[in-house]
Amino acid sequence: MKYIRPLAKAAIDLVQIPAPDLSAAMFKVDLIERDDLEVYANFDGNLFQIVVDDMKRIAGTAYN
Repeated sequence: MKYIRPLAKAAIDLVQIPAPDLSAAMFKVDLIERDDLEVYANFDGNLFQIVVDDMKRIAGTAYN
């Protein structure tokens, strides 16, 4: 746990940064699932909701 928590915190911080494109958003999904961040998240909210919001924003810019 000593080494997992700082890594999980860094990953969660990364997930919270807006994804600039689809590949970055998919990377965030892989990161959440692979590292099981939901277990370690000290975060008020849903990490996958952040990705959903990214996808909506990316889809919106694709049509503009």
